Amino acid sequence: MAAENFDDLLSKLKEMEQLLTFPSVPGHLDRANELALAIARATRSGEIANLAMKVISEANALRGTALPLKAATGRLNAALWRLRLALQEAKSRVSGQAP
Repeated sequence: MAAENFDDLLSKLKEMEQLLTFPSVPGHLDRANELALAIARATRSGEIANLAMKVISEANALRGTALPLKAATGRLNAALWRLRLALQEAKSRVSGQAP
């Protein structure tokens, strides 16, 4: 996978992070799930695909509860952070390779 492809995946992740800042807004969780699924399908890395699916699981866990004024998103934020780190590391590995 080329570094440009990782830029696209990182862009999708950024949109997910923005959407999940306010998960109770109608449509935000659904769109974030679509983006996470797109990331999981686009990569050959099992680790990245698993992390994207973990984000979906954590986001959907928020759906089932009545959200207080500020949702408890610690586990979701950790999953997003791990996914971002994995994508950045994969991009670095690809960028470091000679053409």
